[in-house]
Amino acid sequence: MISFSNLLKKTLAAYFANFKAIMPLLAVFVIWQIIINLFSADIKTAISILPYVAAFSLIVAAFTQLLLCQTFGDIFNGKTLSASTAYKESLKRFPLFVILLILLAVMVIGGLFLALVPGIIFATWFIFLAPVLMIENTNISSTFKRSKYLVSGNFFQVLWQTALVSVLIIFIVNMATQGLAAVAKLITPGVALPYVLTLSNIVGAFLGAFTSPIMVGFLVALYFELRKLKKEI
Repeated sequence: MISFSNLLKKTLAAYFANFKAIMPLLAVFVIWQIIINLFSADIKTAISILPYVAAFSLIVAAFTQLLLCQTFGDIFNGKTLSASTAYKESLKRFPLFVILLILLAVMVIGGLFLALVPGIIFATWFIFLAPVLMIENTNISSTFKRSKYLVSGNFFQVLWQTALVSVLIIFIVNMATQGLAAVAKLITPGVALPYVLTLSNIVGAFLGAFTSPIMVGFLVALYFELRKLKKEI
């Protein structure tokens, strides 16, 4: 199986080579993140709307994941990239993806509630739901079966590699955001500080948006690598 470093290099190379084509796919995600950061104080105090904000955030994140899976799938398959096609295909499969995510959440949360290990197992088995759905156009049961099949025989490699890339991305974004906030507190007068901190949070949102394709791209690259190991391609 390809090493973590080579898989990450492959993902980054694909991302940066197609940066301009990928950016339009992040528009909704970025705009929503900016709105949340601009009105974060109001949102936190308005408890009644918090569930709606959280729900819409999940919807935006899920839809963006489909867009990126479609795009990275096309990249690794050597196809011509098209934002309109990515949006069209993602919209078509989004209702099914929502059902898949709900079923997965029930399994993972149930597994974590009963014991930690089953939840981790379910999360790892079904980590390729989005790539399988977008690239293979499967139904609900087939998507779950395909993801589990691809992971079989490589469970721990999939677990630690996806966990590591997630931790690295979260660490980088958090360090950058906290660093900006710390600098802002040191050099900004008290009156202007809230505005500067809001600006640093928006910058953090941009960083989060621009690094999110790395995680999805890594997942799609790993998906294709597992298919190679299964001698499917």
